[in-house]
Amino acid sequence: MDRKRKNPGNIEPNPAQGQKGDFERLTITMPMDMVEMLEKIRMQRKRAKQKNTTISSLIREAVVEWLNKNAREDRD
Repeated sequence: MDRKRKNPGNIEPNPAQGQKGDFERLTITMPMDMVEMLEKIRMQRKRAKQKNTTISSLIREAVVEWLNKNAREDRD
């Protein structure tokens, strides 16, 4: 991957439809308990008519949060 590094704080995990041109599709394996918890959150958002109701969007949000946390720890 020969892409510029971004500050995690500048990454938008869920850009508007049509602005996902530089996304890459990944396949991940997770324990079923984690999948069930993500599905529960996804359904809560959907019932509340919130945006970003896909498992992918939840995972992207969690990854950006993790990257931000670890970037702060690296600076300390």
